[in-house]
Amino acid sequence: MSIAHDSGLFFRLDHVAQDEELPKERNIDFCELLHFYIECAGDFAYRAAILLAHDFEKNYRTLFESVSEFLDSYLCGVNNNINSIPLKVIESILKLMCNLSDKINLIPMLCKVGFAEKTVQWVNTRTFQHNMDALGESIFKIIHNISRDKMGLNKLRKENAFKALMTYKNSVDSNDDQDLKSSFLMALVGQTVEDQQSEENKELLLSATKEFYRYCEQAATATDLRYEGCHLSEILEVIHRAFSNRGVIDDMLGNFRNDETKRIEFFAKLLSSFYGALLDQHADELDKRAAKFVLKILSQISNHLEYLKVLLKIPEICVIIESLSKRPKQDDAKRIWSNFQLARSPSRLNREKSSTIYISYDSSDQEFCKSFVDALRNKVTKPIWVDYEHVESWDDVWEYAAPAIKSAAEIIVLISTAYVESIEKFQEISYARSTDIFRNRCSRIIGVHCETDFMNKSWLDGWIPSEYMFFYEKSSDKIASQVSYLIERPQQLFSACCPCFTKRSASGMVTKKQTRF
Repeated sequence: MSIAHDSGLFFRLDHVAQDEELPKERNIDFCELLHFYIECAGDFAYRAAILLAHDFEKNYRTLFESVSEFLDSYLCGVNNNINSIPLKVIESILKLMCNLSDKINLIPMLCKVGFAEKTVQWVNTRTFQHNMDALGESIFKIIHNISRDKMGLNKLRKENAFKALMTYKNSVDSNDDQDLKSSFLMALVGQTVEDQQSEENKELLLSATKEFYRYCEQAATATDLRYEGCHLSEILEVIHRAFSNRGVIDDMLGNFRNDETKRIEFFAKLLSSFYGALLDQHADELDKRAAKFVLKILSQISNHLEYLKVLLKIPEICVIIESLSKRPKQDDAKRIWSNFQLARSPSRLNREKSSTIYISYDSSDQEFCKSFVDALRNKVTKPIWVDYEHVESWDDVWEYAAPAIKSAAEIIVLISTAYVESIEKFQEISYARSTDIFRNRCSRIIGVHCETDFMNKSWLDGWIPSEYMFFYEKSSDKIASQVSYLIERPQQLFSACCPCFTKRSASGMVTKKQTRF
């Protein structure tokens, strides 16, 4: 997300460089000149393609650190001399940083020099509160751009960026600046962690998602694939994040009026236009990202049987997905293709059912996972499937995981902050639940906390019954004993482990009775 500058800027700067008289005035003070030149640099940054991020960091990291400290001093009000600099100079510096942060390969460097933490701190200052009209668009866009990188997103969430942004909701709503509103919503959606927000915030998220869908339609028809300063790829990325909220995808797609069906067909057509970028290593990086995120959106859509049926009616998409699923490193295509196969022959799943235990965990919790699995294996008779024992680092994880999930009698989820913030893990468990819908039965999903005093409510709420939830224990052997007792005893009443077959599930999947809240 970047900011374009006034095309007349170069004309004015050219006059200054040649010491010629400007059309309106001859004398320009230092701050005015500084403002012009920084705006010029921002315009070059908007147009530039920075290919060698390592060399750029080597040459300019020190400069970025100085800029960060300078902005920090101004916005936090710790230096009276800096505070005397006109606001428009600060505004032009922030626009420059905004356009540089739009280069996805530069975001790791920005994170290293502290921009993720600093931007949240700046939003919380009185200086920003009093000057949101001038500074808000750039800082909101910087937050959004940083959130497009996994490391940047994690840093922003640790700083409670969502909470900081929400303090400006009313101020932004009452502002007439549409650019400010769109940049605020882009930043806000990027910080949303599934269903942790209140019903009021879910309404805001749904409204924003509908607006971004409109952006997506406009960008898809533009020659440069941009709308309101946003490339199609980043609009798709925001929609993908919004769709991990179980209420949004249902409200966007679930009424089956013509508009909702057309939305599914629209994403399918986008894949038809961009999937070639996934096959061409020399394709434009933004085109690759567009293809990547439209594929992720289709994967989310395919986890819901009623929406999957719409996709199955588009022959071209079936051919593309089947082709991509046979290629390496195409986990999302493999998920969709597995769902296609499940929908076409659901009876086959019951024959494939075995008594495997599947372990779902985040890679950051692998040490806990190994200790727990070793202890559990000594206490249960059922075989345990965990990815690090079956998949090499260069393999497609999903190619091996999908069959294991389909055949699992129990799925043990090792719950941590990293796990509930992972969209990939959300998709993994959604896939497990979707296979249950297709085969008219349910695997038991068992939760094990692998963090002390873990209290983070998330999309897992309502998916794991309280009797199947185990809290953190320092001793892996002790918690494994508790879990093994549940696994080895006869399974409880069907409705206890799988309420999803009597009402609309929390994930938005339509179930047998198709009851709506």
